[in-house]
Amino acid sequence: MKKLLLSILFFVLLGLTTSADAQKTLIHYWNFNTLGGPYIHPNIPHIMPDYPSGDTAYLEYYILPGTSATWAISGPDANNASGAQIDNVAGDTTNARNGAVAGTGIRFRNPTDSAELHWHIPSTGFSNLVVKFATQTSSVASGDSVQDYSYSVDGGKTWNNTGMTVNGAPGHTLDLTQGGSATTIYLNFSPVTVTFGSATTVNNNPNLIFRIVFHGNTHPGFPVTGSNQVSGNNRFDNFTVDGVGGSIGPPPATITVHSPGNQILVSGRHATVAFDTINGVGATKTIEYSTDGGTTWNSAGTTTTNSYDWVVPAAPTTNGMVRVKGSDGKSVSLSAPFIIAVITSANKIIHYWDFNTVSGAYNNPIPPFASDFSVNPSTPGSLVYTLTAGTPNTYKGYIDNVAGSTNNAQFGAPAGQGLRVRNPTDKVELWFKIPTTGYKNISFSYVIEESSNISPLTRHFDYSIDGGTTWSTTGLSILTESFLDSNSFGNALINFASGSTAENNANLVFRIKMTGGLDTGTSGNNRYDNVTVMGDPSTGGVTENTPSTWNCSLYPNPARDYIRISTPSEGAKTITIMDITGRVVVKSNSELKDFFINTANLPAGMYTARVVDLLLNKDSMVKFVKE
Repeated sequence: MKKLLLSILFFVLLGLTTSADAQKTLIHYWNFNTLGGPYIHPNIPHIMPDYPSGDTAYLEYYILPGTSATWAISGPDANNASGAQIDNVAGDTTNARNGAVAGTGIRFRNPTDSAELHWHIPSTGFSNLVVKFATQTSSVASGDSVQDYSYSVDGGKTWNNTGMTVNGAPGHTLDLTQGGSATTIYLNFSPVTVTFGSATTVNNNPNLIFRIVFHGNTHPGFPVTGSNQVSGNNRFDNFTVDGVGGSIGPPPATITVHSPGNQILVSGRHATVAFDTINGVGATKTIEYSTDGGTTWNSAGTTTTNSYDWVVPAAPTTNGMVRVKGSDGKSVSLSAPFIIAVITSANKIIHYWDFNTVSGAYNNPIPPFASDFSVNPSTPGSLVYTLTAGTPNTYKGYIDNVAGSTNNAQFGAPAGQGLRVRNPTDKVELWFKIPTTGYKNISFSYVIEESSNISPLTRHFDYSIDGGTTWSTTGLSILTESFLDSNSFGNALINFASGSTAENNANLVFRIKMTGGLDTGTSGNNRYDNVTVMGDPSTGGVTENTPSTWNCSLYPNPARDYIRISTPSEGAKTITIMDITGRVVVKSNSELKDFFINTANLPAGMYTARVVDLLLNKDSMVKFVKE
């Protein structure tokens, strides 16, 4: 009888435990997909969670008492923006919630010996807490190799790590090098689960803080020496806190539109309306568009997936919007504004960069920037940040954004943002790949602002008709430009001679080299906006050229942990992987002819890999199956 009662009690308790686990609720969630930056000490803000709306939690970049206000801003790695700061990095879907896409993650930059991450996560009304997130290290040869977890129940006065578990094992640390094995190093985003053991003081606590302290890279074989002391970083994405109880409940039925937005769309071309849905918005979604900022709406169609192939209407506007409505009658989401341009045979604009979607800091190696508009979508323009011959890839230059201008803006584009090319720039060139097929009487224009008189003060121009093999200045209206004004953007215009070989040329490259700053070593910058290539259409007007064959191959297919993509040539490329609904699940860059993409975290299903070579202006799409 006693054994029977014990058995009954065991199963009752088991049932209660199972029930409690089933009732776990998402309390706080950071997906970082709207994270800007870089944020440099001492101007690093608290980072608020993405769910729920109005959450009182926040992530604090905590500086240890006594640390100098100029800590780590100067030094051998300062110009690479790798000092005391936080910025964004390509994200992941590991532990993603609420339908969040890969988007961006957060990058905690070295040196970190005087900084910690404090996640303020009030647990009022909740118990049985679990912290989960995805983490990644930039390198096992630099930066911090160990994350050390602890918590405070009194707002940071005292700290404890007793009884904690990490990924199911007792302990409070995570070794990101994992012995140096190629299969266990955290070079890709990997899941981490942390619990607080039997501690009850973390429950129902408005003052709970979860802390991550970073230890230097002292793992055997990866010593901290030289520049490694001030480089490398740890990265995080999809940080969640779950618990039992509370009144927040599950997320409401929600639609989130990801595209289009902040773009220049062209009438008659196809644009993808991509969005996420959660919690029962209904099977059929209605797509509508507005040309007056949302005052009136027009029907575009319906879809039962999370994307819609929309043919852009002949309705020019600078204030276009899309909205998606769920069949539940309650869920509605609006896109960010966009421009609709109607292109006629008399159009003079060949390529245009407004830089309004540039975000974050781009450190060497810097990916190419595709044009925001090209008259022929099969031959887009691209801006390539190029180091002069013989300059090592470790050179400290970088690019980020800055407040833009409406000077020289096309299609009614707003001021938005400009492109800031950071010092040192004495070994940097800007290559604008600008195919002019079907056009003559070519001109190149932009607006420029200098940060101060220590900026590079002069821009030098030349061009190549063979993709960058040889260079010439013949026929250019001006060879240099100098504009010193740190308060406003000035205009620059360079014309090519009529009848020159720059006309109707699929391989034209325009180059800008910067010189003349008083101090090109550590400070100053040049700021560019509204770069425009114009010309007169050749006889017969503009034609949509069919791109020449440029095929990529992919294996293994079906795939498991990775795919290898082989392309026809080396050069800067962007790689996008989309699921069967058209949603982007992986974004990457490479300059190699053959390269690997990690697919271990992708759910089983059909995917499409699109590879775009921004130097050759060619692309290829390959389908594959993930097992």
